[in-house]
Amino acid sequence: MKKVLFLGVLLALLTACGSDDDDPVPALSVSTGEVTLEAGDVETTIDVKANSTWNVSSAATDWCTVSPASGTNDGQFTIKVTANPDMQDRSTTVTVKSPTLEKVITVKQDPASLESLLEGKWILDKQTSPEPAFDVMVGITLELNSDKSAVAVIDRYVTPELHIGTLEGTWSISGQTLTLSSTIMDIPTNITFEIGQVSADTFQSSMKISIPGLLPADGLPVIINREK
Repeated sequence: MKKVLFLGVLLALLTACGSDDDDPVPALSVSTGEVTLEAGDVETTIDVKANSTWNVSSAATDWCTVSPASGTNDGQFTIKVTANPDMQDRSTTVTVKSPTLEKVITVKQDPASLESLLEGKWILDKQTSPEPAFDVMVGITLELNSDKSAVAVIDRYVTPELHIGTLEGTWSISGQTLTLSSTIMDIPTNITFEIGQVSADTFQSSMKISIPGLLPADGLPVIINREK
């Protein structure tokens, strides 16, 4: 009887040990803990090594998304970011969680360049000098294309004798200065904007033109907004 009891206890111990050996040690790892992405619409792939289910979430879903949002065992997911609309870098985190473990990935995105911010169509909404005579400039539109061609629709009498219609030419950026190069009455002309505060939808600037007498020598302060 004692022998049978001993064998029973021994068998139970062996079974328990065997059960412990069969339980895998939780594992979760990712291919990197930090990614730095360019300013545009870009994406990158992250490798996951795990022996269980896992979920992924972003702390800034308005500009950084993940797909797929879950997986089982080894797999991959993609981090996608939208174009950065500001001239400042930005960052967030993406978290990968299994039932017992967690990994955090820092996602950084480069700032937008002034050149990329300015591409598109703009309208001069306001001049802020104390001279109401320059209100005639309000409503001028600018089209800055990715191939560096430019169209400025002025369609104004800037003096009683001088009417300026549509100017076609090129645009360029040097530092904080936007330059539109065209011709007025066959005269090579540059319209420049010394840009101060700027965002994806608006910029403040001092506007100058290379033809003397049309604008103040030190520039006309203007507010230019992206055309809706």
